[in-house]
Amino acid sequence: MARQIQSLHWLSNGRAGWNIVTALDGNENFGLAEMPSAEERYARAAEFTEVVRLLWESYPADAIRADRVSGVYADTARVRSIAHVGRHLSVKGPLTLPCFGNARVPLIQAGASPAGRNFAASIADAVFASTPDKQAAMDLRLDLRRRAEGHGRQAGDILVMPGLSLYLADSRAEAKDLFAATHAHADRARAIASVRAMIGLDLADWPQDKRITIGDLPTMPQAPRSRTHSELLRRAILRDEPTVDELLRLPEVMASAHWQIVGTVDDALAEIRDWMADAAIDGFIAVPGGSVTSMRLVLERLVPSLADAGLFRKHYEASTFIGHLAER
Repeated sequence: MARQIQSLHWLSNGRAGWNIVTALDGNENFGLAEMPSAEERYARAAEFTEVVRLLWESYPADAIRADRVSGVYADTARVRSIAHVGRHLSVKGPLTLPCFGNARVPLIQAGASPAGRNFAASIADAVFASTPDKQAAMDLRLDLRRRAEGHGRQAGDILVMPGLSLYLADSRAEAKDLFAATHAHADRARAIASVRAMIGLDLADWPQDKRITIGDLPTMPQAPRSRTHSELLRRAILRDEPTVDELLRLPEVMASAHWQIVGTVDDALAEIRDWMADAAIDGFIAVPGGSVTSMRLVLERLVPSLADAGLFRKHYEASTFIGHLAER
């Protein structure tokens, strides 16, 4: 892993990053009957990340001499073994690939459970977050910044960048039609099964006109597929008391709990400006949906509008990924 990512970093001139994901599924690929708990997964992730970083540091860029006259390629005194022996991994090293200059590889994380947040706060440069509403984003950002300080970091060392699902058109009516058409063939039975897996509530025979309240919810399943999404869904029910149809259209059910904007470029600009003004986010991961036109509206009209509003750069000052994060 250390070699592959550092190789990409060299090939891209410092524009590679590492999205550290502990996964929700795939345990059978590794001979495990069940997924380990969040605590176990993040304990392994922390050690894994530490070892990768030690391997990168084991061959610093300034060890390269490339002196044709003397025939010395590298100063071997600067290259060292890491001799790591831990609970999950035993790695001697060193890496046989030098680090890329002074631009390190940014670390991205997406954990939102207590264990995930603590891990992210300890190492991440940015967090790819599921924040379907502004308050969720504000709470997450404040918590991560506090946790970062608890790890001896600066609060601003960690950026919150939620996924933003954008269904944009020239009018709100067209955007709503685009959203409806995109999800017209959604599998209702699958969505109901997903809700049942997340919060234990069976909506198969739920009356269409009966609203769902927090009092209707059973005890949280012992091992939900994603505790983060389960808690976000329970929070949405507490806030909105939706009908079944309204619940199944929530981003917590159909869009990985991403922030969602369905409307015009001006609508998106206004909402992004509002979230930024309330210190809910440091940026976002744009996920244009529904059509190529929606994507073009994001790139050709929304981004320039954000730049004109002082919410996005007009020119790049850096040439590396970590540099772009620093100059946001």
